[in-house]
Amino acid sequence: MNVREGTLFGLPTKSCGQALGVVSRYSPRGIAVAYFYGPFVDGPPAESPPAVLEIPAPDAAIAILRFGDPALVEGTWPVHGVADNWDRDRWAATAFVRGAPGGRAYVVQYDDHDPSVVRSERRATADEARTLPDDDLYGYVLVENTISRLMSD
Repeated sequence: MNVREGTLFGLPTKSCGQALGVVSRYSPRGIAVAYFYGPFVDGPPAESPPAVLEIPAPDAAIAILRFGDPALVEGTWPVHGVADNWDRDRWAATAFVRGAPGGRAYVVQYDDHDPSVVRSERRATADEARTLPDDDLYGYVLVENTISRLMSD
């Protein structure tokens, strides 16, 4: 499967149907960053998307995660094509926060063309520590579990 920026895919959840994933950055090393929305479709994952697939705004995402790509490449998560009129500038996804809750936090800035390459790190402000996505690299099962939990909340 050819994964690239703007790829739309379904993500099966445990009990909430299917979430929608939008790949915003993709590394030749198999690391992806995606925005997740849900629920996208009730019931088990479909092989094809609904007739009309409207992509939500980036700020409506329930999560932004960095993860390895095997579930996309091997077809575990159904790929529904590439977004029309993809505009990568609307889908910033290179700054993440790491650190212990209540402790020191750091902003990790990844390369804009390769989310596996760290470009810089600096101390995070309190606002950044609260609002930026966590700097974790998820496996596909953890992505499914995390999105399932967020959709059931």
